Amino acid sequence: ALGILLKESSRIQELALMLYGEGKESILDLTDVLRMRFLINEQALKEIGRVNINLAERGLESLLWIKCFPLHIERVIDNLLNNASNAIPQEGGHLSIKSYRKGPWAVFEITNSGQISEEERERCLRGEGRGRGLHITTRLIKHMGGKMEIEAKEGQTTFCITLPLAKPNP
Repeated sequence: ALGILLKESSRIQELALMLYGEGKESILDLTDVLRMRFLINEQALKEIGRVNINLAERGLESLLWIKCFPLHIERVIDNLLNNASNAIPQEGGHLSIKSYRKGPWAVFEITNSGQISEEERERCLRGEGRGRGLHITTRLIKHMGGKMEIEAKEGQTTFCITLPLAKPNP
């Protein structure tokens, strides 16, 4: 927990710097960020008593380098994990993450129990989801040169985010 607090404190400091134009783009491993945000979401679920959710990493490919503002990708992942967690029925279900390479793209998926309606899916893809979270998420993904797809079937929903791969720093 202490490690998480230290990382989150640094993140808040970076946000403050970015607001004043001091933040900078970085090349980072998408999977590392996804894994850390998933861990933080897991702790948040425990804090609110949602212990009936099965959490799983369904395959995480390392070294998926992307170029972005670290706070942007963290915000995207946090928003999607929060929305996915909230969509899981109260009786419980599952939440999983996955990352992989697809040609020149880094891809991550967040899958949860609970099927999004077709109408809500279309609104999300247009960046018109309820609240500001999905609107901001959609804008940030586009700003990073990526795209978002949403698949709903068999009682579950998968958000699939595709971002351009970058060359790692030497």
